[in-house]
Amino acid sequence: MQAVCRLEDIKPESGREVSVDTESGVVWLMLFRRGDQVHAFFNNCPHQGRALNLGPERFLFDTHGQLVCPHHGACFDLQSGKCVSGPCQGDSLKRLKTRIVGVEVYVDLQA
Repeated sequence: MQAVCRLEDIKPESGREVSVDTESGVVWLMLFRRGDQVHAFFNNCPHQGRALNLGPERFLFDTHGQLVCPHHGACFDLQSGKCVSGPCQGDSLKRLKTRIVGVEVYVDLQA
């Protein structure tokens, strides 16, 4: 597990994009805080591999709180990462295990 940010850096009901240096290069992650849980995914839409944020710290959500791909309109459930509508329906974002230790958010990039 690797520390990626502080819990307070993820605005509730919003999201945060973070970069992590790995042996194979930089990877971009999306972190979403819902209540006392943090959900983490690689920032990569399964439809065409494009990033899901509109800009730094800017994500689009529908009225149900689902993440919306700004390029193709696919909607993703933030609990499971599953695409519930759009061009990649049935596919999923690659979900990562998270753990909160004190004020730090850790992500398992190997899972």
